[in-house]
Amino acid sequence: MAKVQLPKKLKVGGLIYDVILEKFSNDSKLDGFHSNPDLKIKINNLDMFDPHYLMEVFVHETVHAIDNVYNSCDLEENTIILIAKALYWFILNNKFSVNDSKIPTKLLVGTVVYKIEYPCDFRNYSIESPSFTFLPSELILKISRYSQDIKYHIDKINILILEAFLLMLNSEYNLKDHKDFEELNKRTFAHGIHQVLKDNNLEKVIRSVK
Repeated sequence: MAKVQLPKKLKVGGLIYDVILEKFSNDSKLDGFHSNPDLKIKINNLDMFDPHYLMEVFVHETVHAIDNVYNSCDLEENTIILIAKALYWFILNNKFSVNDSKIPTKLLVGTVVYKIEYPCDFRNYSIESPSFTFLPSELILKISRYSQDIKYHIDKINILILEAFLLMLNSEYNLKDHKDFEELNKRTFAHGIHQVLKDNNLEKVIRSVK
């Protein structure tokens, strides 16, 4: 079997999923599936599968679970495929981490490198809440200065970065024809991604693939 270390449990919002890595039957056309009723994520563990592919499948099913909890299962399969694949490589290719108080200076999303400017002094922003400006034509994400001590607000900043990641997908892959993605509350979905990555230490799990 391909060697990957997946968590046995996955916390998504207030739900706990069982994660099961097993060989599916020979007639199965699926490499993984997410079940809402019994809270199970199953991954087909075949010898022929590359570990990166298996981990991509796991991230794909994880995004289904996030969609279930944070978006009422409103995303279509093609949109899930795009978000999951992009998120997997976003984690692998960037130094960004939900467990790190250091804000990266750049992000690679797809084939495009975006510059992050922090802190930026916007004329109008709330001290109680961070704000940002995303300039896709200039490949820049600007995040406002709103606290002298970043460690107390890093979660809010990281959620903003994940929201910007979703906006970058829209810019990179031209998702204007994906109505489900256009209608997605990206701040809420980014909060879901952040919660799942942080509570399950998934960045370490994903980066463990050799």
